[in-house]
Amino acid sequence: MEPDLPQMLAGYLPAQILHAAAELGVADAIGDGPGDVAETAKLTGADPDALRRLLRALAGLGMLEQLDADRFALTETGGLLRSDAPGSVRDDVLLSITPELWAAWGSLTRVVRTGEPWRDPGTGLTARESALRDPVLGTAYRAAQGRATAEFAHGLVRVCDFSRFGTIADLGGDDGALLAAVLAAEPGPRGLLFDLPAALPA
Repeated sequence: MEPDLPQMLAGYLPAQILHAAAELGVADAIGDGPGDVAETAKLTGADPDALRRLLRALAGLGMLEQLDADRFALTETGGLLRSDAPGSVRDDVLLSITPELWAAWGSLTRVVRTGEPWRDPGTGLTARESALRDPVLGTAYRAAQGRATAEFAHGLVRVCDFSRFGTIADLGGDDGALLAAVLAAEPGPRGLLFDLPAALPA
């Protein structure tokens, strides 16, 4: 099947719709619902008319079901945007379209030309560094990375033999979940975890 170029060019729209919903906490506000527009607007601090349009867009993406003009319910997929849902992707959505990351992707041509990563003009930080320094985004980033690490670690210890190593170092290992999984599977080696000071309490 040939790629749909117009659809690809409009790909930023669903991403921004999902990000706005996650940032406003729409799924949490609707909860087990259904939720009506006025109450959801009150809970999220949004303008009711603008929120109605956002909810309709989310229904078009399959995240919500529109029950009538003013009532919406989460679909199974939309439920993953709830912060309290098992397997929640809210943190991932918040991280995917941070202003810094959005600006970085908008500078892709320059990055490809120069080979230099995008940096915020005001701070000199990369998008990842900016996210980690923000208290809310930093927490979300670590939570998302932790989930990805847990999934990765499960497969890694099944296919890799670490018994031949005396010391195993995890550089940028955050809360140590990956290193802990490796050492649980191979208790002989020593483990060394290295990360930024903000990660050490975890």
